[in-house]
Amino acid sequence: SLERRTGTIVLTSSGANELSYEDRRIANGFFTQALLDALAGKADLNADRTLDTTELRQYVIRTVAEATRELQHPRVDRDNPLQEFGFPLPVPD
Repeated sequence: SLERRTGTIVLTSSGANELSYEDRRIANGFFTQALLDALAGKADLNADRTLDTTELRQYVIRTVAEATRELQHPRVDRDNPLQEFGFPLPVPD
């Protein structure tokens, strides 16, 4: 429950009155592709090999909006905006 301040973060692919777009060239939705790219390291802005929630949020929101020419805008709902954590990223080949 969001009322308990658990650190829950909910990412949605688009705003309430928007569609979520897909592209055959990438064989995914733009939101899914942005998440996959972020988890592969493209969003690691400070190059510390950890993807923190701020980097993830900023990358996905910016990338999807740009890729869809501002037709789709992912949303983030956080029960505790001060809660921050990170995902370890794979070592590049």
